[in-house]
Amino acid sequence: MMLCLNSVIYAQNVTLDEVVSSIRNDENVADQKVIINDLHFDTNSANVSEESKIILDNVALVLQKMPTIKLRIEGHSDNVGNAENNKKLSKKRSESVTDYLISQGVSSHRINYIGLGEDVPIFDNSSEEGRAKNRRVQIVFEELDIRTHYIVLHDGSQLSAVVILINDSNIEYKTLENESFISVEKSRIKEIRFADGTVLKQLAPKDTDGDGVIDEEDKCPKKAGLIGNDGCPKETEPKENRFSLKLGDKPPKMDKGFRHLQLGVGLSSNLQAKAPNTSLVLPAVYAMYEKGLSKNIGASVAVGLALRKDKTWGYSHRYWSIAFRGIYHLNVHDKIDPYGGMGFTFRRYSVVDRAERCANGLKPERNDTKREANNDTSLNIFLGCRYFLNETKGAFIEMGNDGITTFKLGGFLKF
Repeated sequence: MMLCLNSVIYAQNVTLDEVVSSIRNDENVADQKVIINDLHFDTNSANVSEESKIILDNVALVLQKMPTIKLRIEGHSDNVGNAENNKKLSKKRSESVTDYLISQGVSSHRINYIGLGEDVPIFDNSSEEGRAKNRRVQIVFEELDIRTHYIVLHDGSQLSAVVILINDSNIEYKTLENESFISVEKSRIKEIRFADGTVLKQLAPKDTDGDGVIDEEDKCPKKAGLIGNDGCPKETEPKENRFSLKLGDKPPKMDKGFRHLQLGVGLSSNLQAKAPNTSLVLPAVYAMYEKGLSKNIGASVAVGLALRKDKTWGYSHRYWSIAFRGIYHLNVHDKIDPYGGMGFTFRRYSVVDRAERCANGLKPERNDTKREANNDTSLNIFLGCRYFLNETKGAFIEMGNDGITTFKLGGFLKF
């Protein structure tokens, strides 16, 4: 993890990784400074924002690699406003950063904080850019704690060390007698006892959410996820439950632009004229075509037709209807689609008029063309429900007085 730094006027600034490298090369790290970029605070607030916590999480991971170095968190401000107030606010902000780093595992024995206000600028305060860069929080490394620390192994033996670096899979340490770093696998170590009295027992790579991905590689370190998804949870669709009617179980079948074709038969008559002494030729059939206007709303046209035959003379009695309908779909489930709506319906019933000939005892002729007709128009409502057998077809039942039949039953296709 590399933290980018600006060039400075009054102090030597480095990166956190450069500090680790300096320790490994036995170089002096006293007074080396690291500016923590991209920390954001609300105006006149010392609360660490959620975006800043992500930055500080990475800082804490690197600081834990070098547990024997003491450090100081400094808060700085620009020269706008009251100098005393600026110093108080910068102290509160450095304190907030310190508290957060401690909460993420940095030992409180090796860290302190201070607010310096506008006293130590690193850029010219005469420009907005300079003032923005002077409003900063930085880490100052003070000194290595070269007292003797003890690395306790699982076999009961102890290793004395004056400098310790903690890596992902091992620990490097130096002794007073040996100037080179010695490596020991973490799996062999039980704990580390530092000279300040603190004890470090969790030496395996930190996995805060317990998902098997260490925090340094976990893009979602505080939320259990999948190893193959960089430690983040993968959104999965809930298991299908075709019997549940809970609202919002799964995405509904309706979407903008959907088209339905329904074909069915009538279970009960809605005819406006009666035809005694007739037999059934064609039962009431029903067809409806619907086009989706939105996820819930569709427009449709429905037609119905029925034929009966005069038992005595053999003439046809014709019944038909056409309805223009608006439909609203409730979309309560992925399998079941209740719907309802309103339609404007035109019905027609026509039949050969034999009343006069029969009244006079005459036999009707086949070329008799005299007709009677009964027309009807109305505004009607209807309710129905569809059940999806799969993505493209299913069955329906519908009730309403917008056709030649009140109850309809059949199947549908979605395409």
